[in-house]
Amino acid sequence: MKHLVFDVRSLTELKAVVQKLAHNPVIAEASTLLLHVFTCSIDPQYVVEMRQIIKSALPKAIIVGASAGGQIIKDKICTQTTALSVMCFEKAKVYVVSCNYGKFSEQELRDKLQNFVTQYDQIQGVEVLANVKGLDNLSFLAALDALPNDVPVFGCGADADDNHPETIVFDSENVYAHGAVAVVYCGEQLRVHANISVGWKTLGKSMLITKTGANDMAIETIDNKPAVD
Repeated sequence: MKHLVFDVRSLTELKAVVQKLAHNPVIAEASTLLLHVFTCSIDPQYVVEMRQIIKSALPKAIIVGASAGGQIIKDKICTQTTALSVMCFEKAKVYVVSCNYGKFSEQELRDKLQNFVTQYDQIQGVEVLANVKGLDNLSFLAALDALPNDVPVFGCGADADDNHPETIVFDSENVYAHGAVAVVYCGEQLRVHANISVGWKTLGKSMLITKTGANDMAIETIDNKPAVD
């Protein structure tokens, strides 16, 4: 797998980047091309225009993404920008499903996600991008408990600049203000390792979360002391 990362600040820059990528032999040789787009914009029309630009240059690209309140690109904090992550797989396969929370009950969401992630062979990892602001319950993600314990689950909650209450997630076809996108990574030779590495240095002492609230959505105690005092 080859991984390329770009920082773009306009649709014009994005167009130049993807047109250059279209002539990259690594892209041409990839059996699966997955693009993550993390953007400062929460405008659905902007996302539509980005997807059109990407698809015109890279028609086989699978696109997933979310709004973000900033990105860390090559150990630097970037704001008011769009981060483009390009993953080029030689043999691995990637499958995507997305849903709008409002169209399904909690049980339907759980069933939909579980049926999706368990239908494929040689699953090596599952990624979830979700709108989480304003939600008290993401228990439908319990559907991922059906996966083997050695399959890592990772992802993020969408954010926005200036802590704006509205966020978006999207895939190649949809844009949701209240939804989630799940990506399943499959392949006999693919290995997904769950690590945290954002270029930060350790500050302060290590502490342990010792109690959480309902559905693990809130931290109540740290080292057996109140998290908020």
